[in-house]
Amino acid sequence: MFVCDAFEDYYKVLGLGVKTKTNVIRARLIALFLSIQASLKRTNSLEYEKLKKQVYSPNLDDLEMAYFTINEWMDTKKIIRVDNIKDIDLTRVELENEEKGT
Repeated sequence: MFVCDAFEDYYKVLGLGVKTKTNVIRARLIALFLSIQASLKRTNSLEYEKLKKQVYSPNLDDLEMAYFTINEWMDTKKIIRVDNIKDIDLTRVELENEEKGT
């Protein structure tokens, strides 16, 4: 996810002792917010207004909270689900049919 990459880059630079800004995180988070804002506003208008303020804030704490909120919302809407891996049958159909005699 591109927002996650921005957080990673931010903390890499910060870890080197270089003071950095949250511009890239903010820009990517705004892009993500704009792509889901209609659905978010329709389903949870109170959360939408709070989130809108956080997303446009240059404050790192606000941006992190906004990111957590968006991730949780996307998870509840089943837009992202990293913990539910579908079982995939990797056997070859031809071999399975031969074994069954079909």
